[in-house]
Amino acid sequence: MTKKLILKKWIAQRVRHGKGLLPIAPEQNTIRVLMYHSIPATDDLQDAGQMTTPFELFKRQMAYLSEHRFNVISCRTMTDLLANKQPIPLRSVVITFDDGFRNNLSTLPVLEEYGFPAMFFLSTHALDGEADYLSWSEAERLAHSSRFSIGSHSVSHRNLKRLDEPDVRDEIFVSKQKLEERLQEPIEYFAIPFGSYGAFDGRTRRLLQSAGFVAAFSTIAGVNSHRSDLFALRRTRISWFDDMTTFPDQLSGYYDWYRWWQKMSKSL
Repeated sequence: MTKKLILKKWIAQRVRHGKGLLPIAPEQNTIRVLMYHSIPATDDLQDAGQMTTPFELFKRQMAYLSEHRFNVISCRTMTDLLANKQPIPLRSVVITFDDGFRNNLSTLPVLEEYGFPAMFFLSTHALDGEADYLSWSEAERLAHSSRFSIGSHSVSHRNLKRLDEPDVRDEIFVSKQKLEERLQEPIEYFAIPFGSYGAFDGRTRRLLQSAGFVAAFSTIAGVNSHRSDLFALRRTRISWFDDMTTFPDQLSGYYDWYRWWQKMSKSL
């Protein structure tokens, strides 16, 4: 485990036991969005980073959500609740996957078993034939499912804030257009590449709105409420680090303090 992850766990434990000074977001009227990346079959964590959650651990995490009666909802339900200021059911959670790793397909039977919807954010460049990523035919399978949805993760997964406006426009507009043409489904949700404070700005929001997106998801830690910006929705990064002692703490908000570190450091 890296020093950074050890420090995160130590701070979370202090917060959990009431020794921290940072407030914990209440469960009521909030929605937590879980952010997954690669879901490999192996439990070998020697080279694992924050983008990896072993399949067996993922299964245990989904079982936990079911056993503890979390209300797992779709992105559509989430944005409808937020935009219309409707009451949010207790323990509401959204499940998302970034980057479109092919091993994400292994999660489908698990999600189906529990009746959980999920959103898969895909970069179109990876769909064009990159190894270890979903193919177009596999993306079509997801898009045409009643339980799963596809969102855009740009064309080539570059930091949008660092690009000239014409390039940002292409990353946003071209990805949406290509996904809609190939999948024959509306693409209304966007996951901002890298997604922290140093990865998007007002220009990004303006272009996303102009392209017709309903909402955009960041990687900034925390929960979402009726006061949230629909084009900077917060998410909770889940990885191999989140074993069955840490995962409940993530769901309870004991790691939400991390967004302050993200803001100070402009961490990606």
